[in-house]
Amino acid sequence: MSSLKQIIAALPIEDWDYYHPNSDIQKPTTFAKSLDFVLAYFNAAEKRQIIGLRDIQGKSSFTKAAHTASIYFLGCWLASKLDVKKQLRHLNIGKEFENDFLFVWFLSCLYHDRHFNIERPGELKNYSDLISTNAKDKLENLLTRRRPTTVPLTLKQAIHPYYNYRQKHWGVIDHGIAAGIYLFNDLVTLRKANESITSKLNFSKSVEKLYVEAAYAIAVHNIYFPKETDIERYKKHGLTTLIGHPPINFFESPFLFLLGLTDTLDPIKTYSCVSPDSVSELVILHYSTDEDAFRLEMIIQQPLDFTLMANKKNDIENWLDLKFTSKPEKRSIEISIQNNPNLK
Repeated sequence: MSSLKQIIAALPIEDWDYYHPNSDIQKPTTFAKSLDFVLAYFNAAEKRQIIGLRDIQGKSSFTKAAHTASIYFLGCWLASKLDVKKQLRHLNIGKEFENDFLFVWFLSCLYHDRHFNIERPGELKNYSDLISTNAKDKLENLLTRRRPTTVPLTLKQAIHPYYNYRQKHWGVIDHGIAAGIYLFNDLVTLRKANESITSKLNFSKSVEKLYVEAAYAIAVHNIYFPKETDIERYKKHGLTTLIGHPPINFFESPFLFLLGLTDTLDPIKTYSCVSPDSVSELVILHYSTDEDAFRLEMIIQQPLDFTLMANKKNDIENWLDLKFTSKPEKRSIEISIQNNPNLK
């Protein structure tokens, strides 16, 4: 068993730095350096202008850097234990997905909350270019014309009605949908601008299939399946395909599953009122496997409030195909993910 801080410190560079050995990205020694880490990663990718630091009104827009860095490393660690590359190989979707897992994970994870502040009151009027029922030149179309391989088609098709639902019912723009759409648009624009420039990196059209997976994982990561009390509202807003939808499966949607799992369970976000460095020392992680399942145990030490993590059970089991067990006497939760029977 190791603390989150120890796990991050011990993670081998090949498990987290896609551009190694041709980069100078530094693993943050403290969460205060999380933003430096995020920017360094985009610099190494020659995509610094994609991440930005300001929103459409010039306000600070990257407010969740510690959470972003935390789930990036947590996801890298889990990916090595879950053998994500084997899952991608089983999907038979091309060597580039298997070889470039870290590339897709870097884009989807480090960008997923880039537009989090878009949900502030009064922001709706600033994003009229995002989605429109009639206009064919809206940014949405650049992404939604493409079909993802590792995201369920039903979620892809729900992007537009869910965007309208969030806008009409909640009065906000969904930050996940916005981020996915903007990311794909900006990546394609940058790729085309660099296609004829000599670079060690890949700016050919073939890389767009990886952009598609990252952008869709972000775009749908906040599209939730309805609880019993939400069903009539979902029907009203044209979201009937999400009613009774099976939870997201790791073996079919590894990028989305990993993003949903880490984003939900991240201790840094859960205990945001406590210093991130302190939280990383107080949360202990342990994994185990057998022929039936992969198990992740998370121990929440005092003085952190155990119930904040334990109360995530219903939401995460409704969204992801896993079993969540709370063990108050041990101050721990256990996540169990069934093994893929086709890989035994």
